[in-house]
This record gives sequence, structure tokens and C-alpha cells, in this order.
Amino acid sequence: MKFRLLLLIVLISQICFSQSEKLDESKIANIKNIIALFKQKNIEDISQNVNFPLRREYPIPEIKNKEQFRQRFNEVFDKILINKIANSKLSQWSEMGWRGIMLDNGTVWIESDEGKIIAINYQSDFEKKLRKDLINKENKMYIVR
Repeated sequence: MKFRLLLLIVLISQICFSQSEKLDESKIANIKNIIALFKQKNIEDISQNVNFPLRREYPIPEIKNKEQFRQRFNEVFDKILINKIANSKLSQWSEMGWRGIMLDNGTVWIESDEGKIIAINYQSDFEKKLRKDLINKENKMYIVR
């Protein structure tokens, strides 16, 4: 019985800790690049490091290309998120296998190989208000019919 319990504990710990992988040098360089771009607040260069389309929470439309990204940058990236990325430490970034590399608990995701931003799981105050307004507008459309 003790052996089975010990075996179960070992298996569970392996499953839990195998999700996060150690970062190699190229991945560390990609993370440092993203951090540096946000420290500089260089929207043009940041737009070069994004995989499009960049999805936003429904019903906010996705960002389809670099031009839209530059136009909507301040909608997505408020001071809080910019500072969070710019002041992040390597220890806050974790590789999660095929899913990519995440900041903290998934606030920002980048590709493991190219280091491009693939997801932003953060909503600025502007986007929160926009989402609420779009939902209200959508609800009114259905009520009127």
C-alpha cells in the first residue's frame, strides 16, 4: 500500500512539473527582445513581432494586420500591461511545451521558436468598456426585432 501511494505521488509530481520547461538561449533572447521593445515603447518594431490575427475577447474584433495593430495599440496595451512586460524578469516567463512561452499565468504568450506575440490575455480599461458597449449594442439589436 505504501509503495502504491509513493508511486502515485511520484507520477503526480512528474505530471505537474513536466508542463514547465527550461528555456534555452534562443528563447531567452526572444523574451529579452520583447521586453526591450516594450521598454522602448516602439510600436512599429512591436508590430513586427506579432502573429496576426491577434484575437481579442468577443465581441471585440481581432487585429488583422500590422496597420490595425499600430492603430489599436493603445486600446490593447495600457500603461499597466506595458509596464508589466517591460519590467518582467526571465523568471516570470515559462515555456509550456507546444503552446509557447507565457508571461506570469498567461497574460502574454509568445511563440517558442520565433518569439512573436501570439496572444494577449489581458483587457485594458478601454477594451472592458468597448466590450460592454458592443454587448449592449448587440443586445439592443435582438430586443428591437
